[in-house]
Parts: sequence; C-alpha cells; structure tokens
Amino acid sequence: MAVETQFAYPTNARRGDLTRTYKNTKDEDVVVPEPYDWLEDPDSKETKEWVDQQVNLFETYIDGEKMYEECKDAMESMLNFEKYSTPYKIGNYYFYEHNTGLQDHYVLYVRKGIDGKPRVLIDPNELSEDGTTALGSTHHSEDGSLMLYNLSKSGSDWVEIHGLNVESGEKLEDHLKHCKFTSVAWLHNNEGVFYTRYPETGIEDLGTETGKAENMQIWFHKLGTSQDEDTKLLEAKDLGEKNYMFGCEVTDDGKTLWIDVEESCADMNMVYTLDLTNFDSNKPLDCFKGDVKASLEGIFTEMKFQYIYLTNTGDEFYLKTNENAGNKKIIKMNFKTKETKELIPEKKSKLDGVSLSDGNKLICNYLEDVKSVVYMYNFQGEELKFPLQFQASSLGVSASLRHTEVFVYETSNITPGTIYYGDINKGDFQVWEKSNVPGWDSDEYVSKQVFYTSKDGTEIPMFLVHHKDVKPDGTNPVNLYGYGGFNISLQPSFRVSRVLFCKLFRGIYAIANLRGGGEYGETWHEMGIKTKKQNVFDDFIAAGEWLIENKYTCKEKLIIEGGSNGGLLVGACCNQRPDLFGAGVAHVGVMDMLQFHKFTIGYAWCSDFGSSDNPEEFEALYKYSPLHSIPAMDEGVQYPNFLGLTADHDDRVSPLHTMKFMAELQHKVGSNSWQKNPLLSRIEVKAGHGAGKSLSKAIVERAQIMAFLSKALKLAR
Repeated sequence: MAVETQFAYPTNARRGDLTRTYKNTKDEDVVVPEPYDWLEDPDSKETKEWVDQQVNLFETYIDGEKMYEECKDAMESMLNFEKYSTPYKIGNYYFYEHNTGLQDHYVLYVRKGIDGKPRVLIDPNELSEDGTTALGSTHHSEDGSLMLYNLSKSGSDWVEIHGLNVESGEKLEDHLKHCKFTSVAWLHNNEGVFYTRYPETGIEDLGTETGKAENMQIWFHKLGTSQDEDTKLLEAKDLGEKNYMFGCEVTDDGKTLWIDVEESCADMNMVYTLDLTNFDSNKPLDCFKGDVKASLEGIFTEMKFQYIYLTNTGDEFYLKTNENAGNKKIIKMNFKTKETKELIPEKKSKLDGVSLSDGNKLICNYLEDVKSVVYMYNFQGEELKFPLQFQASSLGVSASLRHTEVFVYETSNITPGTIYYGDINKGDFQVWEKSNVPGWDSDEYVSKQVFYTSKDGTEIPMFLVHHKDVKPDGTNPVNLYGYGGFNISLQPSFRVSRVLFCKLFRGIYAIANLRGGGEYGETWHEMGIKTKKQNVFDDFIAAGEWLIENKYTCKEKLIIEGGSNGGLLVGACCNQRPDLFGAGVAHVGVMDMLQFHKFTIGYAWCSDFGSSDNPEEFEALYKYSPLHSIPAMDEGVQYPNFLGLTADHDDRVSPLHTMKFMAELQHKVGSNSWQKNPLLSRIEVKAGHGAGKSLSKAIVERAQIMAFLSKALKLAR
C-alpha cells in the first residue's frame, strides 16, 4: 500500500536491479546495489522527466515565500556598488577588472601608465544575452602588448581561447579549442605560445558529458595561424600515464620551457624542461630533432614532492617546494648541476603565496592561525622590511619581477576590500580603491575567531560573524560553512551572501577551518584525507555541538552548508548526525564515493579521497559515502531539511552525484509517513560548478536558498 507523504516526490524514479562488486580488506566480495544508475545518463528521456519533476517540486515549495523577494531585493541593493579586482602590471600596461554594480560579469580594463585613461579590453556582458558566457584566465605576452584569453560557456570547465592586440584593441584571428585546465606560455619574441589541451571529443554540448578527460597534450601555436596548423609536442601517454596533467611556462629569461607534470590534486609533481635557445616557430620540431620526448631534460622525475618555479637568474633557479617541509619553503637550484640549497627555511606557519618584485625581492604571504602575515626577503635569503603593516585577516599581493610597483588587497569577514598601491622601495603606499557597500556598517558587526575541540582532542579554529547585539541565548539561526579538503584554506573574506544571513535573519555565520584543508600545512591536510577522512566530518559535527553547547543556536536552527568537497561534507554529516542539524544545503557535492573516479576529472581526487579499487580505502569510502550511507530513520525521527544543488553543465562534479543521492534520499527517507521536512533538489540549466556564474544567476540562487531556509526552519525576519 502506498504511503502518504507531505511531498509528492517523483513517481518515475525507477529502482533498477544493477549491483557492483568490490573487495574489502578480507578479500571478500561486497555487493553494492546501484538502483539509480540510470540517472548517470543525462540525455535519457527517463532522466529528463525525473529532473523536470524535481525542478517543479522545488519551485512549488518556495513559490510565494516572501523571503525570496526580500533577499533578492536586499542583494541587489547591497551589491550595487563599484567593485575592482587587484590590478597587475605587465610591460607598461596595468590590467584590472571592474564592475559598475550589478553587471553580470566584471569588465577587463587596461591603462597605459598608472594614471592613464582606462580602456575596455573585454566586456563579457556583451558576449551572450543571458550572461552565460564568462571571461576566464588571461595570458599576456612578455611585453604586455598581446594577450590570449579564455571564454567559457554555461559554466563548463571547457574553454575556447581567443587573441587580442592590447595596444590597438583589435581582436586577433587566433582561436584555440579543446582546452580545459589549460596553461599558456608565450615565447618572448611574441611569435607564438605553448598551450595544453585535450584530444577532440566529438561532443557538441561540451560540459554535459560524464566521460573521463584524459591524455592531456602540449601543443605549439604560431600566432596568426589556424589551430589546424599547430604542432603537437607531447601527450600524457608519452610519459606512460594517460591521467597525467601538464602545466607549462617559459622561464623569465625566455630560454627554457618548464613543464610541470601532475597526476592528481596532491601537492606533488614531476618537472621536465625543453631548451628553447634555438627554437624556430616556423619549424617547432626541428629544435628538438623531431623527438620531443627524447629532448626532455628531467629535473625532478619522482612524483614525491611539489616544485613551483618562481624565477631564475641565469642558472640559479628559485623554487617554492614542500620537499621535507610540510609548511613549504624556498630553495635555490643550480640548473646545470641540479644541486639545491635552502634559501628561506620552513616556518611554523604555512607559506601560502610568493610574489616577486624589483628584480630581486620575494614577498611571502604566510598563514598564521588562518590570518595573513607578509614577510619580504632578497635573493640571498635576508629578511627586508615590508613597507605596509596590516592587522587584516586576509591579504593578496600583486607584484612583478620587472617592476617596483606593488598592489595589496586587504579584506576580512566584515570589511569589504581595500586596494593599496605603492612603490616597494619608496614605501609611499596609498589607497587605490576602497569598496563601500550600501546599507552595510561594519562597525555594527563582529568577526571573531574561536577554537573548539574535535572528537579526538584536536583544536579546530572557527570564525563567527554576527551583529554586535546578538546574544548567546540559544535561539539564533546559525549558518555553519565548511570545506575540509584538497589542502585548501578558508581564509576570511567579505561576501554579501554571508553577511545578508546575519542581517536578514539576525543570524550568525560560522566558518569552520576543518582538517583536510591547508590552514596549517601538509600535516593538517593529511589528517583529513583517505582513511582519515572521517576526521573532517567529526570536526564539522563538533563545530555544531560547540555552537549549541555555547548557546549560539539550537539544533532546530543550525544550518550546515558547503560546496563540492563541502557538499560531500554536508551529505555525510546529515547522514551521520541527522539529530544535530535543522537543515543541510549541499552545493554540487561529491555524493557517490565509490564511482567518483570514473567520471570527468574525478580520478585526480583519489589523492584526497582514495579509491574504491583499494580494499582499505573502499571500506572507509563505503562507510561515509553519502549515497550509500543514508540512515534508516526511526519512526518519528526527522531527517534534516535538505537542499541538494547541482547544474547541467557541471563537468567538474557531474550532476549525477546529487541526482542519485536525492533519488535515494527521497526513496529511503521521504517515503516515511512521519518525514515532514522537505528533501529537495535545485537543478540549474546553463550553469556549471560555480566559476563564471553570472551575478543575476547567483542572486536568484541565493534568494531561493534563503527562501527555502526561511520556510523550512520558520525563520523570522
């Protein structure tokens, strides 16, 4: 007999009889049912019907909810201010992006000289009527006079590369396709570029495919010619592994092509070089005697540590590395002998970024308890005084080896960005641009860092953002955000969508710096990966418990949110502790931990997640995989209000993850007569993993999330 529920979840969600078999540590077969495997085909009629019903169900639920319009109006009001990216200088040109307020995308500008008249180079708002074409990375020639730039469509990771004459503003004929995670390196004579790409796929609507992206290649493109005339130099399988990914750059003296080889998201690589001394752009292969592979010089040929090229002066190469230094350090390498010498030793804090300036200065950004601290050194390793001192939470430095001008971007959880500009030698820094957000007074709000204890006794940092009048009385709504993976650090930053939660709901926004991230270097990262991934979930659960115990909130008003690896985090924690959370919001989550490495670029994540092909790692993955660990809820016990978000052109974390998870969740929990909390999906079209999303789409998405939370948790304005 059919069970009556509050929500009419899709009736066509057929449960198939497919199973997959894995090996555990006892060498036993473990048979795993996969009833919604058919949702892996995005083009099938059955999948499209299921998606349509999910979309209708979500839109019906939030229809008429007044918080949607209130949030949308408030975001449009608060975001309607001039915004600038941090400028950077190449040659005599200063490049930066600017948004007048509510433009869907930032516009790229150039100035010739710091006081020169700004000129529009690329306005992506003019490239598509619906705002789904976005400007990605830009690749500038050594003198700044020419550039190539990436355009992506519908949020896909695939890009097409176009050319532009910066001096005249005229578009070049150059047009490169089949590019994804692409690096571009210019010859110093501006005759052409080395770039990475994948083989042709034959797929028309790129971004909707689920197949693996593999066998990355390095090509040479001579400027002014057709891509059909390009020369393929190297491909991943030449080095014995189709999953290898390349990065390439021409060294600062123009004499060497530095080739970075990676196999995953781990901070480790191999490095090979090619001699460009006699390179002829008309006959690229002649330089390498027709055999590029044989011409490669191996610099670091073991996939053990990470080596990042900074610059070189003759045969002295300066590299950032984690070789026997989990917090990273800077070394010098003699290119001829390959001997290395420590230049700037590892500190107790993580070396997060390095910028070069004035021909011989290294500006180093360190993370100290998740806050930025800047130090400066010369090429002899001697510490110099950096002319700006900050108490800020987060800093970004834009500098150039060939110039003395430096831009510094400063921000925090409650203060919008300020950009400073000055000469590194003169120390004459002044405000270049400062953001002023309408209706926002940072003096009325508090951002503080607290530390709490996780399950195994580890101290975890967390930032709390709220109005200064908010009291810990156990009644405040809290939005707890986390990530905890891939060595990524969640540094404080100002976001309207976050502070709006504090403003509209009189709530608290919390950001937990979980293990698996990069806040405290490689040790912190390794404590939250593979068979230790449960530490990340324990850290997040402990954050929720701490917030309740210290009366910042109650379980009914505790929301957890995250995206991608953070979406996995939300799904796993809602499964493990459904009693602790009022709601879960999972953006583009990795939900099928047994099959993730079979789709798109998922194989690169095995460095963090492990693989179900490994029996020990399979057992860990199977235990927490959101798709496979949905609990059987006791009668009368509610699963948290849940919203799973994905998009049709997400070719990073394929939408099949969220779709299969939501189908199983609605079947296993939604069919319970006592389950009143909604379990809904938001599936967006012509959007991807998040990068390049138009401002108008982002506003609608956040407004709909806020409407969902307002209705589901009965949050008062």
